[in-house]
Amino acid sequence: MLPANLSFALQESRRPILCACIGWLVLLLVISIGLASLPFRIETNFESFLVSDVQSSLQLASFNAATSSRSTGLLRRLQASNAKAYSTKDLYVAYNLVSPAGSQGILSTKFLSQMSRLEQSLREYPGFEAFCNQTDAEYHGLCNPGLSFSSYALPTLDITQGSIVPDSMMLDGLGFDPVPIRTAFLVAKEHGLASLFLPTGYDPDVDEGAASLRTLFRFKFVVGSASDKVEDRVAAARAVDAKWADFFEEIVVPALTSPDLLTSTDSLKVWFDGTGFRDYEVSMAVMKDIPLAVGSAVFILCYMLLHTRSVMLAIVGPLLAMLSVPITFIVCGAIFGNTTVNFANFLAVFLAIGFGADVMFVYYDAWAQSADRAEKISNRLAWTYRRAVKASLATTSTTALSFLCNMASVIRALRQFGFFMGLCVLVTWLCITFIYVPTIVIDHVWCRRIRLSGKDNSGNRKSACFGMWAHCLYKLRVPVLCLTVVGVIVCIIFTATSVVVGTSMPGIFPENHNQNTGVQVLSEFEVVSQAFPTTQTEPPRQAQVCKEDNFEDMSGCVMQWCEASFSDYRPPWAGNGTCACRRRLLTGCPSTSGTAPVNIRFVGPSTLSDLQLTVNVADHLLLGQGSANVGLPAGARETMLQAQRPLPQLLQQVWETGDTSLSDMMQVSVDLSRDDPAASCGWNEICFCTGELQCKLASEWETSVNLDLPYTRQMQEVGDATGRSLQLVASDVAISKRMKVRAIFGIVPVITVKLLGERAPEDTWTFNPIFDLSDPWAQRALYFFCKDVPEELQITRKWCWFEDFRLFARQQQGRFPVKAVDWPVISRLFVDTSPSATRGTRYIWLEEESIKGMYYSFELGMSRQDPHDDVLALKEQWDKYTALWNAKSSSTARGAFHVSDQWVNVESSSRLIASTATSLIVLCVLALGCMLIFTHSCVLSVVVVVSTIIVIIILCFFITAVMGWEVGLIEVIAFIYFIGYAVDYTLHMVYKYGSREALAEEDQVWLGPDREYASQRLQRMSFALKTMGSATMGSAITTAGSSLFLVFCTLTIFAKLGAMCFTVTISSIIFALCPLGSYLITFGPVRPGHCGRCSFNPQRFAIGHKSQLADRQE
Repeated sequence: MLPANLSFALQESRRPILCACIGWLVLLLVISIGLASLPFRIETNFESFLVSDVQSSLQLASFNAATSSRSTGLLRRLQASNAKAYSTKDLYVAYNLVSPAGSQGILSTKFLSQMSRLEQSLREYPGFEAFCNQTDAEYHGLCNPGLSFSSYALPTLDITQGSIVPDSMMLDGLGFDPVPIRTAFLVAKEHGLASLFLPTGYDPDVDEGAASLRTLFRFKFVVGSASDKVEDRVAAARAVDAKWADFFEEIVVPALTSPDLLTSTDSLKVWFDGTGFRDYEVSMAVMKDIPLAVGSAVFILCYMLLHTRSVMLAIVGPLLAMLSVPITFIVCGAIFGNTTVNFANFLAVFLAIGFGADVMFVYYDAWAQSADRAEKISNRLAWTYRRAVKASLATTSTTALSFLCNMASVIRALRQFGFFMGLCVLVTWLCITFIYVPTIVIDHVWCRRIRLSGKDNSGNRKSACFGMWAHCLYKLRVPVLCLTVVGVIVCIIFTATSVVVGTSMPGIFPENHNQNTGVQVLSEFEVVSQAFPTTQTEPPRQAQVCKEDNFEDMSGCVMQWCEASFSDYRPPWAGNGTCACRRRLLTGCPSTSGTAPVNIRFVGPSTLSDLQLTVNVADHLLLGQGSANVGLPAGARETMLQAQRPLPQLLQQVWETGDTSLSDMMQVSVDLSRDDPAASCGWNEICFCTGELQCKLASEWETSVNLDLPYTRQMQEVGDATGRSLQLVASDVAISKRMKVRAIFGIVPVITVKLLGERAPEDTWTFNPIFDLSDPWAQRALYFFCKDVPEELQITRKWCWFEDFRLFARQQQGRFPVKAVDWPVISRLFVDTSPSATRGTRYIWLEEESIKGMYYSFELGMSRQDPHDDVLALKEQWDKYTALWNAKSSSTARGAFHVSDQWVNVESSSRLIASTATSLIVLCVLALGCMLIFTHSCVLSVVVVVSTIIVIIILCFFITAVMGWEVGLIEVIAFIYFIGYAVDYTLHMVYKYGSREALAEEDQVWLGPDREYASQRLQRMSFALKTMGSATMGSAITTAGSSLFLVFCTLTIFAKLGAMCFTVTISSIIFALCPLGSYLITFGPVRPGHCGRCSFNPQRFAIGHKSQLADRQE
């Protein structure tokens, strides 16, 4: 009866071509069927790779999925009509200054002119106009000329001779003299574009200067209508996507990165982004790095060729390792149903080749060494399997377990990738074991003529060299061990003093890349979809300007403008003040008219209190010019409450000094009664209530009596049971950098975690079935959630649906909360007609004409870059407040939770470090267990674990002390990815050191009768180096050499991972060949795996040595 390995080897040696062909057929069949039935989609969004399963992340994902689901309502409305269907693509260009420049910053004439010329050159770039002309004619103006602040700051002015105030402005950006910044801001604000152009929180009254600006070019392509088939619209949209990708590569990138552009705007940085641009730039970076990938492949091929001296083996080996990746993808896709592949997972190809090279070299070196042990191919093959299978399986299983340890990670993609790579390592081992080894036989028997040399004696030379190295280690063992101990201690000290934990989301592009710094600049602005929704039409290209003394038709006016002069200073309007008034009497009324119309305008206030209107203003009307013989008719004071209305803001400009002021305006109109035919016909009046500027009025405007408007405290509103009100927190943090928090009601997030696989977005949330806003107690609870928030939550601004709804309900029916019977009508009326900031369906889930859920939005005074611990402390305050509210609220309202991107970042980072530590501990335990299984030696198992820990310490030293990087998500991923390299090489050496074959070599080491233990240790280490030194060195060279190419990649993640992989590989191989060998030669177990029977008998050793030689000679 033949042994199993000999029987298998005999069959394989007789039919190596058949065995190899069967293996290749199975591989290709699995790949072709798998890819046909499971089409994979590449995910280029790196952030999706870092999605964690902490509670805050699951809640945020539920909220985002629920928010996205609301688009179905828009789709139903579109299908109900015959409207056009559009595919909208945006290009936005951002500008920021290299260094501060003047009080106006980027809004100075110099920079605005530069931006105007740059955008003009972009529009004139070959192909831009033709591409824009393919859009819907109704929206041509959105892409040419586009929407730019320079058009508002440099308009063509229509000015009457002798005046400085224009009658209108053509917003074309072709003007020679810029208008005041406040003017441009006011017109842009009236057109709803201020938040599109300027950073969040920009206020010209606080600081006219700005550090950045944004321009939008929007392309709206018609892809059909609602009556067309869905598949036709989808096909048309895909055609638009293809054209948009070409537009990006052929027009946008060349036009906005040309050297001429960079030279002309040396003080101005230009960044750009747009629909899908991040994916395009990732693809461009990958394409740019393809030569590096080719170089890495060529390096591996050359070294494999040098090591094996066979073209066939140099090609087949890496190819098998690469094919194990799609096979594993297919297996995982079939098991978990997930066909999305993150681009970071393509590192699996690199890892598979690295681990595959290790197994390949083990098999090939064993085959080469078998030539001295047997002559027949079947015997050589059996010897190769006997020597290599167990050795390679020991490292393969340990490496697979090191990846499977990541199942404890909070990062969902890391759990999936850990399982994937654990399976991939095993598939790689199977492919090489059952296909590569028969290929070695084929190469030996049939391909000798195409080998680099007819007979390969390099194996013997390598073994001899490593045998000599073992003796060198024996002589240098003490200094090597001392230097190792000192080096490890130094690494620990420097690492402990240099380590900084990073909590921010890592970028995948270099620091000054468009998708890094450019995205940071663009993050200072409001999201384009909110600042300028896709449903918004092109704004007017001409702005009508009204004069402050024009009390006639003001339709079409976006602003009022006057030439001003300095006057007595009046403090900014804060609800009270003294107004300087000028009055112009009306003439030509019939003597029989019984009324005198009066219009009074206020510069500064946008609204007045009831008391100010009915008392102070009403009394003022009976004073001054024209007030004789006129009076207030019955009900006039109540009429004035309804007669106040806001007007376009007023810009006052002092031509000589250039000073400007921008003020709110309002107007009150009332008809006075004429008691005498000679009484006044009425008058127009302007009262300046704020600032030090006052419009220059014509001589017919006479000074009137000053109007005092004292501060009046509003009465406590009905329904406020506690009398408490929210005190908004003041913050020095720029608005664009403040944290955002949302409180959600009526939505139930699914926060259970799937170990592997992902839930569909629609399965991550449900509506709360008992959430009922028609219940007055639910309305009260949601109102007080926003009203009673404590100062500890650091709220600076808020958008609360029920606060606005409360005011609306009180206006409609005089009370709040609304009765259950009135709720459907009043709530829907508010959604459809309210002018408040929370109008429409943005903050609610409206299903079947019923509000099923809603959310509030809060801006906090804490920066997104604040320390990790501070953010966690603030999150705890929000947790306490929400939990307390849920406990006290009505059952029809409770179930609130809050979400924020910052909660996810800090909680994921803290949990990630802990889960990584857990993974490392589990890895060490599993490595210990694997070594016990394969070596049966506790000492050798501990040696492997300690060696792994030392390599990890060296990697930490490289990350923190050498490179100065923060220990963030990418660094943690590197620990997880490359921990297998820290185990492999030492495991090879230790396994061979403890094998029974170590003492069966012909060239036994004998150091003398007094050094028996040392002789046996040296014999074992010499055997380990001779048998595994070449394979481990080859694996290290291919891995380190190929990873060196990654260091020069454009994408930061690959560059960092390449540097860390190179460090781990070099430190692992050096440690395996030097300090580890020195330790085993000095302190290694004499008879590993024979605990309790470790006494050494020199006579037995000598007799056994002679017996082994005799047996071999037979």
